[in-house]
Amino acid sequence: MTHRSDVVTRLADLTARLWEHVIAGPGIAPDPPGDADTILSIDTYHAVWDSYSLPPRQGIPIRRAFIGTLASSVELSGIGPCGRLIDGIVTALTPHDRDHIPSPPRLS
Repeated sequence: MTHRSDVVTRLADLTARLWEHVIAGPGIAPDPPGDADTILSIDTYHAVWDSYSLPPRQGIPIRRAFIGTLASSVELSGIGPCGRLIDGIVTALTPHDRDHIPSPPRLS
């Protein structure tokens, strides 16, 4: 049986690993090397899947917090889809005689 603390610990660990790999740049070296995207995807799948073995009153808030934290982190970093969409619209609407430089990703 999965315990709440196990799921929270695995999702807290994944948040840090995903932040380092996706947002801050290459992070913790995967084993085997070069497969960070695959390993993080599989680890995330398993951790979220395990959260479904918890009672809904525990599992749902944990999943919402995990997904919300990651979505917010990506958006605040400047690499999220909304920021890129807005930069694309501004670029398309900027007169050709003026240069528009897309917003750089924000690093914290």
